[in-house]
Amino acid sequence: MGKRDTDSALGQEMSVGSFGDSRLSRRLGQMVELLEKLPNRSIPEAMGGLSEAEAAYRFLRNEQVTPQRILEPHWRASVERMRAEGVALVVHDTTEMRFRGQREGLGDLGSKIYQGFFCHLALAVDARGNRRPLGVLGVQALVRRQRHGGKKRKWRERRVASDRESLRWGALLDLVEERVAGRCSMIHLMDREADDYELFAGMVTKDRRFVVRMHYDRRLQGEPAEALGPRKVQPALDLVEDVADREVVLSARQAKHPGRPRASGEAPVRRSRVARLKFRSTRLCIARPQDAPNDLPPSLELNVVRVQEIEPPDGQEPVLWTLVTTEPVSTPEQVLGVVDYYRCRWMIEEYFKVLKTGCAYESRQLESLDTLLNFLAIVVPVAWQMFALRSLADVSPQAPATDVLTDDQVAVLTKIARPAIPTKPTAHQALYAIAALGGHFKRNGPPGWLVLRRGFEKLDGIVEGYCLAVRGCDQS
Repeated sequence: MGKRDTDSALGQEMSVGSFGDSRLSRRLGQMVELLEKLPNRSIPEAMGGLSEAEAAYRFLRNEQVTPQRILEPHWRASVERMRAEGVALVVHDTTEMRFRGQREGLGDLGSKIYQGFFCHLALAVDARGNRRPLGVLGVQALVRRQRHGGKKRKWRERRVASDRESLRWGALLDLVEERVAGRCSMIHLMDREADDYELFAGMVTKDRRFVVRMHYDRRLQGEPAEALGPRKVQPALDLVEDVADREVVLSARQAKHPGRPRASGEAPVRRSRVARLKFRSTRLCIARPQDAPNDLPPSLELNVVRVQEIEPPDGQEPVLWTLVTTEPVSTPEQVLGVVDYYRCRWMIEEYFKVLKTGCAYESRQLESLDTLLNFLAIVVPVAWQMFALRSLADVSPQAPATDVLTDDQVAVLTKIARPAIPTKPTAHQALYAIAALGGHFKRNGPPGWLVLRRGFEKLDGIVEGYCLAVRGCDQS
C-alpha cells in the first residue's frame, strides 16, 4: 500500500484529513479504499497483509486519531452534496452495537454475553429527487453504565438529569445545524423515541423544520372549565375529516431480535401487504407536560397528521402514525408530502444493516471502545457508498451505472456478467449483475448486503487484474 495514492473517489474524499499530519491523512484514504473492496473481511484480510494490518492497527490506536478527525472530510463533502440539492431530509435514529466478551470502555446492554454502546446517527437524504443518500452528518456513541450499585434512578431524577439519554436528539440536531451552517434547508425526521416536549420547544424556538412521530397522546392547552372540546390529541383528530386516501405496499418486517420476546415499543412482525390508508390533519395547541421544566413555553402550536389503515387483515396490527410537524398541512398534497418525508425514515434502518451486515462491524475484534469508535468512523462513509448504490438502483433504476461505479468496474462487469448486460448498463442492471457474481438468484427478490459484498469482492479482484493487464497500473 505504501506510497500509492488512493484511486477511488471515496478514498480521495477521506484522505483530505484534519490530523495535522499528511501521513495519517494518506493512511486513512488508503484504508478506506481497501475497505471499500472488502468491507466485511477482517482487517488483515482487507489490508492485504500483516505489515499493512499492523499499520492500520497503529492508526486506530494513535492518540491523534479521533472519530471527529476521521469523519471531518466526509461531513464536509456531505454538506456540499446537500448544498447542491438545496433541500435535504436528515434522518436521526439510534441502534445498538453489540460485541462479545469483555472489552475496555464498553457498556452494559443487559446481556451476560454482550457488551457495547448505542450509536446515534444522522443520515442526509435528497428531499426533492430520488431520495438519494447524501452522507452521514454526525455520529454519537452512548455508553450505558450501571448506576448506584446497579439500582435504577427514580423516574423524576432521570427526567431532570443533565446526562439523560433523551438529550442526544437535540444535541446531534444542533451539531448538524452547526455543520451545515445554512448552506441547505433541512427537515429533521425522528421516530417515536424523540417524542419529547423539551425537544419540540427547542426546535420551534430555533426555527428548525421537523417531522416526528408521536408516541404519547398529549394533552391540549386549555382550562379545565373548557369541557366542550377534546382534551387530547387523538380525540381532537377523531373530529377531523379525512383529506386523502392512498394504497401503499407495506414491506415485510422481521423480528428485531429473533428468539427474544418483543420489547416495549418495538414494531410488530408483519407480512408484506397492500394497505389502504386514510389521512387527516389539523393544527393543535399542545400543552406543556406537568413534569416539564417551568422555563419551557406553556404551549406549542404544531401541525399534526394522522395516517390510519382501513380494514387491515385479520391478525395484523393496523398502520397508525401520528406525526407532529412544522411543515404546512393545509392541502391534501401537503399532507401527503409530510407523510412521504416520514416514510424516508426507513432508510436509516437500512443503513444500519449495511454497517452491521455489509461491513460486519459487530464482528470486529478490536479491544477497546476508542479503537472501535475510530474503526466505526472509517466504515461509516464506506457503508454510505454501498447504500447509495442500492438506493439508486431501487429508486432510479434507469440512472447510468457510471453514477456509482468506476469506468473500469463497468467495463469489466459488461464483459463477465451472466446473463449479459448492455455496454452502457443502468444502475439496476449493474446492481443485479454484481449480486449474481455473489451467488444471488433474481427470483429470490432484491439482493441482500452479504451477497452484494461477495459480488463486489469478485468484481474488484477481476478489475485489479484488468487494470494490470490493460494499462499496467501500479498496484504495489
